[in-house]
This record gives sequence, structure tokens and C-alpha cells, in this order.
Amino acid sequence: MDGIRRTPPSARRRIELEGVSRTYEHPRILDRRITSRDYDGPLRQVTGTDPGRDGPTLILTNQLARPAAKLIGRYAQRMIVENMIEDGIGYFHMDALSSAVALKVD
Repeated sequence: MDGIRRTPPSARRRIELEGVSRTYEHPRILDRRITSRDYDGPLRQVTGTDPGRDGPTLILTNQLARPAAKLIGRYAQRMIVENMIEDGIGYFHMDALSSAVALKVD
């Protein structure tokens, strides 16, 4: 993370996200190739550093040719699905009521 913070702002470029209704439609990203000793082949690290989050958002992928805007858009769609799954799991938690229960209190 320190390496990302030390990267000069001039290394980042602004992209436009399509079909997004949010405040930050034009995030600044740092898109670079990296290697890992645990993975054979090149990897791509896309880092979003604009406001709207507490820290940078990292996407690590082996999709080297796909445009960064498409990667980020797909990531956002997946997060919506994962958040819905998490809400569904919370709904069936042992301490959660499965339906509204009417209580009479004297």
C-alpha cells in the first residue's frame, strides 16, 4: 500500500465508467502489470484512488487486454450481487426473526 501512496499523481489517469449512476463517474486509476511468485504469468493491478472510499480499491486480474473501465464496471456488478447474498444470509441468522411477529403488550 505504501508503494501505491508514493506513486506520483501524474502516473494515474482518469477513466469514464459507463452506465453508472454514482457520484464518482470519472475515477483516477493506476493500471500496471505486476508479477507474483505464487502465480505463473503476468498479472494486472488496477488501483482506484479517488474519494468515496476510505482507502484505495485494488483489482487483481489476469485479464490483460480488457479496458480498465470494463473491469471496474464488472467488479461493481459483482459487489452488488455479493452484498445481496450477504443480506440474505443475515436474514436467516439464528437470532433474526423470519417474519414480523405481532405482540400484545399489557
